[in-house]
Amino acid sequence: MMQEVVPEVISLFLPTTVPDVIAYFNPRMNPEIIASMPKIAVCTYIYALLFNGVFNLAEALFCLTVIRSREVDFKAIWEAFSFYFKTLALFVCQTLIIAFWSMFFVIPGIIALLNFSQSFYLLADNPDKNIFECMLESKLRMRGNRKMYIVYFISFLPYVLLGMLFPIVAQMIFGIDTSTVMGDFIILGLNAPFYLALGYWALGKTVFYELLKTGGFENFKYKDQDVFRENVDMSGFNRGE
Repeated sequence: MMQEVVPEVISLFLPTTVPDVIAYFNPRMNPEIIASMPKIAVCTYIYALLFNGVFNLAEALFCLTVIRSREVDFKAIWEAFSFYFKTLALFVCQTLIIAFWSMFFVIPGIIALLNFSQSFYLLADNPDKNIFECMLESKLRMRGNRKMYIVYFISFLPYVLLGMLFPIVAQMIFGIDTSTVMGDFIILGLNAPFYLALGYWALGKTVFYELLKTGGFENFKYKDQDVFRENVDMSGFNRGE
């Protein structure tokens, strides 16, 4: 959720957009092309590069703590910052590889994204692993499970889309002026259902990782419980080991 909220807040105070930067460094560029570009704040890209990695690890640590111990421990989030440079390296490395494969049409890039989807969970479980070990193990665990991960993604998509629609409908009905700071903060507040859906999605991703690790719900236990869930059909699920 922090990957969504923080850039929006920062962009309110640092409104310089990518088209503005391009126009500044290349004044001869066609103004119509610059005007057609999306008005995305430059700080969003800087933030993504510097903090997406550590927030991905923070999310993994927090959700694993919730799932395994039934505890909401915010200390798990701050623990991620002690591995900041490793998370930065992992995020940059993954992004470069995914971007490289995306140049060969979209499908190879999607496959690479799926292959590395478990890297930060593996790092959370064992911070002593180097980034290449995390990426390789993630790829091995996702072998034979990419289809199931896509099905999982689609199952959460309606909740996310409904959360996104709420502020859009509210803006259409009440005519909220997003050109002002107050209007932006109102829209940010109306996005609460969307952020709740993202939190639900984050816990779902963690459950998927636990299933990869344990091999099925019958081996996946909450604190003080014998089994996580009984009589669940896990046919077709590959442990990836």
